[in-house]
Amino acid sequence: MNMKTLNVLSVIAAGAALSLYSCTGPAGQPGPMGPQGPQGNANVIMTPYTILSWSANSSVYYANLADNNLNSSILSNGSTEVFMSLDAGNSWEALPLTASPDFMGYITSLYQVQVFWASNVNLTPPNYPDPNNYFAATLQIKIVDIAPYAMKQHPNTNWKDWSQVNAILETQKISNQ
Repeated sequence: MNMKTLNVLSVIAAGAALSLYSCTGPAGQPGPMGPQGPQGNANVIMTPYTILSWSANSSVYYANLADNNLNSSILSNGSTEVFMSLDAGNSWEALPLTASPDFMGYITSLYQVQVFWASNVNLTPPNYPDPNNYFAATLQIKIVDIAPYAMKQHPNTNWKDWSQVNAILETQKISNQ
C-alpha cells in the first residue's frame, strides 16, 4: 500500500470515528425562545342564532341548532353556555331560565345544541303557549363554546354572566386584529 492510499484510509477512519463519537454525549443547552405567535381565537367562540321554527314532541317544544364548534374536548372538559334575548339583543339572559310556569333550557351533544321550552306544571304541547306564536321569530340565541384552556385562563369568570363572557370575546377580537 502506498502512502497516499494509507493517508486516505486514515482520514476516512478518523472521520467515521468522529461521527460515531459525536452521536453520544449530554444534550446541549436549549436554544432561545422563538417569537410569540399570533393570539388564537378558538378559546371562546360565540355563534348567534334566531330560532324561526320550533318542533314539538310529547313533552316539550324544541329547536335543534348545529354547533360546529362543540367538539369532544369542549363537551368533555370545557363548557357550552346558551344565552337568549327577546329584545333584539339589548339584553341577554343565561339559560336555563324559569319564567313561571314555563322553563327554557338546553341539552348539548357533539356538534349540536337543543334548546327547549317546557311547562313546569306538567302540561304537554299544545297545552301551553306555543313558542312559534309566543316568540314570533324574535327569540335570539347565542351559543358560547369555551375551550378547557380558556376556562383555566379565566378562572374567576362567571360564564353565565353575558357581560363577563362578552368582555372576553371582545378582548379576543381586539387581540386578533
